[in-house]
Amino acid sequence: MRFEVSRFLKPANVTIGIMLLMGAVSSGGFAMGSSHNNGQMDIQVPASFGDLEGYVAPGDSEALPTGFLRIYSTKDIQSVAGLPEAVQAQAALVRKLDPLSLQSGIQDATGAAAQLGVTPSDFDRVAYSSAGKRAKSNRILAVESKNGSRAFFVARIAADQPDGAVSGIFHCVEQAQLPVAYRATYLGKIAPSTLIEIKEEICQKPKM
Repeated sequence: MRFEVSRFLKPANVTIGIMLLMGAVSSGGFAMGSSHNNGQMDIQVPASFGDLEGYVAPGDSEALPTGFLRIYSTKDIQSVAGLPEAVQAQAALVRKLDPLSLQSGIQDATGAAAQLGVTPSDFDRVAYSSAGKRAKSNRILAVESKNGSRAFFVARIAADQPDGAVSGIFHCVEQAQLPVAYRATYLGKIAPSTLIEIKEEICQKPKM
């Protein structure tokens, strides 16, 4: 796959039971599993996304069920209290990317982000636990939509396998509204060419 690079400038128990039932029987798109008061939601991965996997952020001690993704969410990117510290720190980096002028579609924003003082290594330093070995991220991919929403995917992408399955973190930013809403989720076994579909499912469909 070839990425186009543009010039950048700029009562309660009943309710819970219904929610869980929706997660069990819904088909086509992500099914809602369970929501939490601290700004996170578990959603089921549809079969159409193959081997896509989800992970939890460092500091999140609640186990993630197999076959689900965990979305960390806030209705205001300036107000991230209650989210894991790793997610809070990433939200601060994403805020710095606001001046980017992006074309519609998937593009490599690594160089443009560096001009704003944000690099893949900056995300790695705050996004992951120091324990264990992992591949260092080298790309910040951007996904821009005509409706004013955008997303960023930070991962290590090999030059000779630009669409190989990788692990990374997906960030949603809804700039068409104020305050600006933000979501983040840790993903594994994701092909960069599917980022537009991933954005639609993660950023737009699940309702917190």
